Amino acid sequence: MNIGQIPVNMLTHLNVAFAYISQDFAITNMDGVSLETYRNIGNLKSRNPNLKIVISLGGWAFSDPGSWRNVFPTMVSSKKNRAAFIQNLLGFLSEYGYDGVDLDWEYPGAEDRGGSKTDANNYVALLTEMREAINRSGRSYIVTFTAPTSYWYLRNFDIKGMEPYVDWINVMSYDLHGVWDKSNPIGNHVLAHTNLTEISLAFDLCGKNSFARAISLELSADQYISAEYSAQGLTSAVYDFTFDRNLGLMRRDTNNTRIRLDYSNAQNYWDAIVDSPGIQSRHVGTLEERFFAPDKAEWTKKGLDFEFDTSNGETIQKDIGTPLFWQTVDDCDVSGSEFSEGVGVYVDGTIDAKLFYGFSLIANLRDRELGGYELDVTEAHGFLKTTGQTDLTYGIGGVGNIDISRAGKGNPAFYEQPEVHVGGMGQISPGASVWVTPYYKVIYQLATINGSTGGPSLQTGAAQFNGRMSSRVITDLGNFQVNFPTDKEPPQEMYNDKRHKNRIAIPGDNILYGSSAVGGQVAIGTFVNFGLKIDISFFGVPVPDPKLEIIYNTMGKFSFYPGDGEHGEVCADYDIMQVPPPSTDYVQL
Repeated sequence: MNIGQIPVNMLTHLNVAFAYISQDFAITNMDGVSLETYRNIGNLKSRNPNLKIVISLGGWAFSDPGSWRNVFPTMVSSKKNRAAFIQNLLGFLSEYGYDGVDLDWEYPGAEDRGGSKTDANNYVALLTEMREAINRSGRSYIVTFTAPTSYWYLRNFDIKGMEPYVDWINVMSYDLHGVWDKSNPIGNHVLAHTNLTEISLAFDLCGKNSFARAISLELSADQYISAEYSAQGLTSAVYDFTFDRNLGLMRRDTNNTRIRLDYSNAQNYWDAIVDSPGIQSRHVGTLEERFFAPDKAEWTKKGLDFEFDTSNGETIQKDIGTPLFWQTVDDCDVSGSEFSEGVGVYVDGTIDAKLFYGFSLIANLRDRELGGYELDVTEAHGFLKTTGQTDLTYGIGGVGNIDISRAGKGNPAFYEQPEVHVGGMGQISPGASVWVTPYYKVIYQLATINGSTGGPSLQTGAAQFNGRMSSRVITDLGNFQVNFPTDKEPPQEMYNDKRHKNRIAIPGDNILYGSSAVGGQVAIGTFVNFGLKIDISFFGVPVPDPKLEIIYNTMGKFSFYPGDGEHGEVCADYDIMQVPPPSTDYVQL
């Protein structure tokens, strides 16, 4: 699971394990984890402001033999060291936006784990002083510590002395018994770490030789009967029926289990597409009332006929301006005067858009002859629709040689930003997980060419530039719907009549002071991607991840070259190029 897949809307608290404590008692990253990871996890609060994120310090490996082992005992050993650590901790919590700390010292006072006899009292002193510092700060940070279930290690904790200064204690119940119990009369593997044998035997409790067992039948808290039907005096309400099942007990001649998933943020998707007559029957009574078609063309036609209100949707309003290139060298002599040589390239502007999406997927869950299960996707369809605009300015300014190939990223060079998730949902239930993630992503492009009509090689093209040039492009995202799967290269005329032409403006203060004999070109572009990712797994069997995406590609090219006159004129050409959307990516099912 990556950071973006953490189900933040289903959580109240999230412990991030682990961060380490350096020799000078600062909070640092654990081995193999970058500091940026901790910052990105802190940003999850933007998706759920009520989520409490707690940094866990230490862990088992932290007290293994090595450079980290003595940090905890040394840090708590003096008031000066404790004060330094507490100050650094409060700074970390403030900078990264975390809500508290969990101290996972494994274990104080244990000689085999680097502990000393004074650890217990020093640990109480640390928690006491930490709570006092938090109170003085005016914040309400969470403070917890992790405790073992083994008495051998627990005996060195002053639980009564520590408890008043923490919000709660995390107990490692999974270590209740294990090989460390040695000669314990009840054995050394009583309910130890859960293993496959215990999991398999537990399912027998659901009813031997039964495909499924009813668990509960309760009034639903989330479903209701519409007024149209309740007025007819129906005798039953809507209930939630909960059951468990063991697919391994199904007969070999039993029909396949069919799974259907429909999801959309567009109003009326259910009535217009899902809850409508199918093209043909599938001989499954409970599913015939849902739309079904045997080929892609019928699904596409259904999607093209779908109209909905575009006043809602996932709103994307974002400043995506960024510097792309900055190159400086020593001062140079120009007509007897010293000038600093430097060139900067940038993109400035915003996205103001709304994203709509929907998809339906039907698959068979089949028992494999060699054991386990597999999912056979039989039908899949989806759509994307964007409205709004991008308002972007592409610019370059300065004096000097600009050669993007020197950055080591090729020519043209691409700068890809991470995906930004907007809305979506996640659902986890026993045996199944579904994650629907709408997103946008921006990729920046920069190319330099030696010569106004192209140099000897794009890979080594260096453009000599002296001046300032920029162009503003307002791109209408259109009013069309893209259906998936689709042709990889749909005809451009499908979309051009459903979007306004680009509005282009050239500032009046653009200026060029000179040009080399061959001139040059600088091309600055953006790829603004809108998409939807669907991650699905049933009973540990992943579905090939469908990915729906529209890409808007806009590029501004600046050409500059000496004029034909005798007075040192410099000529400039501006070209705005665009690949009409959509450029699409999808999984062929």
